Amino acid sequence: MFGSQNPQEEQKVIKSIGRHGLLLTAREYRCFQLAQEARRTARLRELRQWRRYFWPTAVNRFWYAGNTHIKVVLTALLILISPLYVAIGLLFYLFTLICLPVRMLQTYRVPKTLKAPGEKTLIGLHNAFQPIMDMGDQLYVECMDNWVEELFGNKAAQKQNLSRYMKALAAKRQDIDPVTGQVMEGIRSNLSVAREYLSRDLGHYLQNQKSRRSAAA
Repeated sequence: MFGSQNPQEEQKVIKSIGRHGLLLTAREYRCFQLAQEARRTARLRELRQWRRYFWPTAVNRFWYAGNTHIKVVLTALLILISPLYVAIGLLFYLFTLICLPVRMLQTYRVPKTLKAPGEKTLIGLHNAFQPIMDMGDQLYVECMDNWVEELFGNKAAQKQNLSRYMKALAAKRQDIDPVTGQVMEGIRSNLSVAREYLSRDLGHYLQNQKSRRSAAA
């Protein structure tokens, strides 16, 4: 872990990555690696989640929320279109499978638009690494939680992380899924607001790292 290095090494620019020589500190580079790992996990999860290729996700909402008449009509409709839907889903799944090697290789590439964080906050890091953050909401939250632990330490991550902020905000806005009891997927407004609050409360990670070293000394 980069966190085990001595304080002087932590602040050094440890690597120049990409064709344009992007300079990152040790902890920023570790966050870059965590984002790349999350992207690879996202690509593999797409294959494991094969059901979404063969089952309309919107059906679940109608099935749990609808009355008996809607369920009967929906069932009949699904039976009629199922051969066509399954055939189309199989084509998409095979296409995803064929493209997997190329998509995995792309997760190792440093995008030309990637830049070093200007503002040394969680939001600043998110804005700088935006070109590599295509990983889905769930993995994005997990990635940001890992960033908090890397940048602010384990103690801070246990009290303040995006998962907690998302659940608190969703509960306040009554955005809890009535079926699963979890935070509803795809609530982009909640994700953005929770990220803003978390970044504000955590502050600048370089200042935080200096404070932790002073306290340890």
